[in-house]
Amino acid sequence: MRTRTWVPAGAALLLVVGVLATRGGTAAARDDLLPPVADPPASTEPSPGPLDGGDEAVVVEANGVPGMRLGTDGQELQDPFEGPERFSSGLVVEPPGNGCSPAYREQPGSSSPTWDTTAWLVDGLVSAVVLARWDSSSPLRPGVTTWLGPTLGSPVEAAAELPGALTTTERPFGTAGPEVTVVTVPGDGVEVVFSDASYDPESLPEAERGRITTLEVRHPRARPCAMQDFQASFAPARDGEPEIVPVSVGLEGLAAAPLGSPVDVLRALPGVQVSQTATAGCESFDLSTTGGGFVRLVALDGALVSVWAQGPVDTELAVLPGDSVADVQAAYPQLAARGEAIVPGTVEVVLEDRVLGIDMWPAQAWIPEVDVPVTGGPPVVQGVSVRDGAVDPSRLC
Repeated sequence: MRTRTWVPAGAALLLVVGVLATRGGTAAARDDLLPPVADPPASTEPSPGPLDGGDEAVVVEANGVPGMRLGTDGQELQDPFEGPERFSSGLVVEPPGNGCSPAYREQPGSSSPTWDTTAWLVDGLVSAVVLARWDSSSPLRPGVTTWLGPTLGSPVEAAAELPGALTTTERPFGTAGPEVTVVTVPGDGVEVVFSDASYDPESLPEAERGRITTLEVRHPRARPCAMQDFQASFAPARDGEPEIVPVSVGLEGLAAAPLGSPVDVLRALPGVQVSQTATAGCESFDLSTTGGGFVRLVALDGALVSVWAQGPVDTELAVLPGDSVADVQAAYPQLAARGEAIVPGTVEVVLEDRVLGIDMWPAQAWIPEVDVPVTGGPPVVQGVSVRDGAVDPSRLC
């Protein structure tokens, strides 16, 4: 059974939709994957039709979608929306013990559709496929239809009315955050999982809530695979890739690069990468840290003036990623003394000649059976920064 994993929202950089993969064995024939003979009820809301301009809607069948058929060779994957050139299996690592590796569409551009596509591969074969609607406020383009009736954009209750449907309600943040409905519908050799999970459900208009945002077709043996496990299983750096280094942030910056260090020291740090955000007089450098964190070093006029850490990065600042508002106020009572409410955003504490910034945002949780992270609940520490108090922050790049 999957367990919920809480992670900082800013740390989830790989926003791809996870799906589940079957283990070993031969691919089932298409006829073996058809749903039960009983006809399911029609969706209470019509499926999207053809697009403007004559493009046909993508049809989800019991063996997946065009270009992503269960049991086919993973090397032959094609994005049903844009073709094989946008598809990538990437440099992935199989999570221990289940042999799953994801393939996903590369980060879409502004002209890309509002759907994302993902597959899990096991032994090189497509074992499960998923479609996910990342931007629920965008038009239903391209259209997606299913042989069951309910589809992306339909009320999730329409999936719950299908024969044999099992519906669960997840509350990853307790009563302080959003609910997610997950509906699993059994077929003959496959399962279809619908959910209304959304990365930022609180921002959805009322009319868009409770609608299907993810749709997965999988083999029942695919259940052990989860994107949360995959994200935690990235291998150490390979040749030609940035080194992943242990880092701890303190009031003076990094032990190996205190505030005031010349840029030559920053360039010599293990695993450092020069950022592309440099402007006149300002340079920035990035570090990937053990545990999945991220550190940005900013130099002005050739000297380090700011260190910003996001995600799971060790600190010597009395606060850690995931700490609550109460934890922050206990560590820095002057915040409470000023009478300022800590709300989503960055709060600052002046400590002599240093300015400590604490990024407070809602947390992120994974939902069992759905590999789309959900953000919600009260704000927690997502990142921290330390800068020279004499620096004008508007100059930082």
